[in-house]
Amino acid sequence: MRTVVLTVHILLAIFLIGPLASATNQGPRALRDGDAGALRLLARIVTVNGWGSIAVGVVGFGLVQQRWGNEFTDSWLIVSILLFLVATLLVVALLAPALRGAAARAGGGESTASLAGRAAAMAGAASLCYVVIAILMVWQPGN
Repeated sequence: MRTVVLTVHILLAIFLIGPLASATNQGPRALRDGDAGALRLLARIVTVNGWGSIAVGVVGFGLVQQRWGNEFTDSWLIVSILLFLVATLLVVALLAPALRGAAARAGGGESTASLAGRAAAMAGAASLCYVVIAILMVWQPGN
């Protein structure tokens, strides 16, 4: 059963967080270009995959069982959960609304280039969280 749950967890991470990380990192360029269509598309991808990525965490919780060698008191797991929450908040609560607002501004002919730096910082921080989570999931220090 562990193999099935782990496989689903990994597949969800690949197909939800992978495109999410890609889309977040494309946002700054679309902001610099002021491309309203690209910004709308990226905002939609970031929103849908950002909320969908919660499924990765939910399935991951199914892997935390003492019989499989993991407990919620494992420090690497606590750090991973906190980083996942930070990444999800950055993406869903900050970046997606910023991209939606920028799409509206760009559609009205306003410049969105000034938002590129902030979007790049949010995207980079979220991506860094995902990378550290992946490292912790494989390494599992202390186990």
